[in-house]
Amino acid sequence: MRALRLGVHTLKNRLLLGMTGLLFFATLTASLVMFVWGANRLEQERGQQQKTAESAVFSLLLAEQTRISDQLALFGERPTLRALLQAQQANALSLYIQDFRSQGGLDFLAVYGADGALLASNGRLRNYDLALGHGFLLLDGEPLLVAQQVVYLPDSDLPLGTAVAGLWLERPLLNNFAAAADVQLRWSETETAASLPLRSSNGPASLFVEVQMANAAPGWVGWWSVGMITAVLTLIGWLAGWLLLRRQTTSLQKLTIAAQKIGQGNPHAPLPLIAAPTEVRHLATALHRLQAQLITAQQHKSDLPDESGFAAPSFLYDNARLAVQRDGQETARLTPLEARLLETLMRNPGQVLNSELLITAVWGSDGGDKTMLKQLVYRLRSKIDAENSTVSHIETVSGVGYAFKN
Repeated sequence: MRALRLGVHTLKNRLLLGMTGLLFFATLTASLVMFVWGANRLEQERGQQQKTAESAVFSLLLAEQTRISDQLALFGERPTLRALLQAQQANALSLYIQDFRSQGGLDFLAVYGADGALLASNGRLRNYDLALGHGFLLLDGEPLLVAQQVVYLPDSDLPLGTAVAGLWLERPLLNNFAAAADVQLRWSETETAASLPLRSSNGPASLFVEVQMANAAPGWVGWWSVGMITAVLTLIGWLAGWLLLRRQTTSLQKLTIAAQKIGQGNPHAPLPLIAAPTEVRHLATALHRLQAQLITAQQHKSDLPDESGFAAPSFLYDNARLAVQRDGQETARLTPLEARLLETLMRNPGQVLNSELLITAVWGSDGGDKTMLKQLVYRLRSKIDAENSTVSHIETVSGVGYAFKN
């Protein structure tokens, strides 16, 4: 019964381990499929949002360029500016353009004469040459937006000079653009694989538009993470179960091989010493005890003659007829269970046989217990002991088993 329970327990462990392994591979496969599918979706969404972000940044740059040009066109039509240009009054021009630059939200404003010489400048403008043109430029390695406006005499095509205005594309302005387009922006003069390449009349530069992953990643990314975590935890559980099952089955296999050898008639087959687990260790202990009892029983059996009956001082037992005789008269018939018990005891006279051995000898390995054995001993005593006898042939050894006394 113990071996049967252990076998069922091991089978359950195998089934559970198999289901856990199947769950792991199913979860891992689903996670990988979700990852491949989701990666393609993410790449498509990022590409689409990248194009949208670049268009938004281009629109912001174009809007600023248009605003600067409009401001400069209004400035060039002012009569005061024309008068100051005709008079070539540099100091007055400097004061005049200062107010207009502040009101127009410009980083710099400058006025050049008809000969291209700088007359007045307000704001940070270094090393600028009218020949550089307008639009997006690089000046001393720094990007800027520039607009130019030629100032003419009233009702004439004669140029008086040129007004130049613009914005430096520095971090504060880029931060405003990035916040408006919900992106990140950075400049580079060395990297060529730019997401938004811009070229000026005096050199190339790249404005990198970087879409933030937090804005581009859909909800499946979280599900994929959950799937991968589940797969990893399932794998850990499967490995732990496999190691535990292997530990149990290895010991059980050793015991099974030894038990088969004993069953084939080799009672001296070596039994392994089992330290763990507890249930297998109990089984190994029982097999060790049974092997010792089997060897002892065979030794006693080999010493007995081949006879059809057993004799005691007060009765004779005929094992062919399962009959008990006293004074030449048959006094009782034994049941098969009673006969097995009596034969086992009489083959080992004077030897204390433990209850487990007697139960196995009478009922086999699949039945019987100590209570049933006690009842069987009681019935057997009533048939073999004399009516007036005060001492029984079957002696009870408390806590151990029974012995037959002549």
